[in-house]
Amino acid sequence: MSSSLTITIPAPPTATSTAAGIMSWMTGQSGVVTDYNTGSQIRTLAESIGAVEEQDGVAGQAQAFQALVYSAYSAFGIYPKTASYATGNITFLTGTGANPPVATQNVSIPKNTIVQTTGGISFQTTAAATIPQGGTSVTVGIIALTSGITGNVNANTITNIVTGLSYTLFCNNYSATSNGAAAESPSATFARFTSAIAAIGLGTPVSIANACIGVSVSGTGEEVQYANCFEPWAYYGTQTPGYTVYIDNGSGAASYDLISQVKSNLNGVQGTSTLGYRPAGVPYSVSGVTPVYSSVIVSGTSTNSNLNPALTQNAVNAIQSTYASLSFSQTLLLSEIIAEIADSTAPYLTNLAVYLQNVSGVSVSGITTLFNERNILQTYTVNII
Repeated sequence: MSSSLTITIPAPPTATSTAAGIMSWMTGQSGVVTDYNTGSQIRTLAESIGAVEEQDGVAGQAQAFQALVYSAYSAFGIYPKTASYATGNITFLTGTGANPPVATQNVSIPKNTIVQTTGGISFQTTAAATIPQGGTSVTVGIIALTSGITGNVNANTITNIVTGLSYTLFCNNYSATSNGAAAESPSATFARFTSAIAAIGLGTPVSIANACIGVSVSGTGEEVQYANCFEPWAYYGTQTPGYTVYIDNGSGAASYDLISQVKSNLNGVQGTSTLGYRPAGVPYSVSGVTPVYSSVIVSGTSTNSNLNPALTQNAVNAIQSTYASLSFSQTLLLSEIIAEIADSTAPYLTNLAVYLQNVSGVSVSGITTLFNERNILQTYTVNII
């Protein structure tokens, strides 16, 4: 004889059933049928209490289902990711010209010195730094003060020093900041979960690619966000077996350490329970993505000038999310970018004009990538007046 465990979640009470129960109890207590007609005070009170109980019941049921889902996630070591802060480097200089003046003394720059973009996105230094006497610059790490993708700013945009220093200095970020991310949405967590399930697929190209998603380099925060398993023999019709896995950390790149970690993950660890995902005996390689850079230019007229900063940020978020939604071998469409920006700025933006430019600066309606390529946002310009 066998038995199975069935999880039962009771249905929440409805407002109607709760109200009926209250009125039946009142009738039983008094023995007198009072005014229970629709709109009466007694019935209105009973139904309002019932509505609250119904909402509580629905919330409890939702929490129970959520607990079941999260239990399934945890079985595969998957947990919702919290928001992360963008990081990068800032260079402090004694001047902005080709031949800046040398420092006349040791110039100390304290840890947590605040720097800012012209748009008001703030960062703080992660360590103390010093421009030595006779020197002209020093570079130090920075981290955004606010988590999320807004901290991912272009190069040469952080040019304001907010914290007062004892020596007149200038600053600039000669490279873009990165790794800022919003808290993971439930749909994104579910996507990682489905990737983990899909990775259990007997060495198929889909399972191999999905097995790479989420592989990370310890201590750096770099992880595989996109992967593609390409089989040249199937694509070109050749007789040479094998495949190449292309990976992207989300910025259009993959470090040597991340590539090595993916190889280790695919191989598995002999003598342990850590099993590899690649088919045994089939030659393979792991390579970084080839980025296909492009730029987006946006202009528009605001119906309320007080909303300009918010509309600008919404447009930037729309651009970044459009690029983030694309994997390998996908086409970036100008029409999709326009739709995302229009939705995020409605109904306060008019005369919307959007241009998608390829790496040569030519305006195009779309950019298609190959099996080893992903569309990567190089620069964006948003001008809302």
